[in-house]
Amino acid sequence: MTSICKLAVLSDFQIDYHDKRTLKVVHGFLKEFQPDTLVLNGDIVDMTALSHFKLTVKERAGLAEQQAALRQELFELRNCVPNSHIVYVMGNHEQRLADYITNNAPELVSAAPSFSEFAGLNKLGIELVEPYGEGYDWHGVLITHG
Repeated sequence: MTSICKLAVLSDFQIDYHDKRTLKVVHGFLKEFQPDTLVLNGDIVDMTALSHFKLTVKERAGLAEQQAALRQELFELRNCVPNSHIVYVMGNHEQRLADYITNNAPELVSAAPSFSEFAGLNKLGIELVEPYGEGYDWHGVLITHG
């Protein structure tokens, strides 16, 4: 007898540019579906303040707000699927944290928070697949961002 494994893959929320109504629908789906594995396939947070693009003053100052919104969304997702294995595949927007520190303050590389610490992944039991470009192998299917 073959067992059925349920998978849900979500990507590119781009928090703080996400659609809150859409995420409520996603939460409802996850509560009903209850996947065995939930893969967050990168760019869940935008990390706008660390972008190399020209930004407004508000965008430059928004990293703490995006961190709080990211942590809240991850908490919500964990509550939707309390028994699921959650995997967070690093996207290019999450990679902005390490790149920014490496390029602008290399002296802080060993002391700066990792993305996992920034997002609070360990507290929620979420596995991180890093660096950007690596993928998650789900039963022979490679899930990667980019």
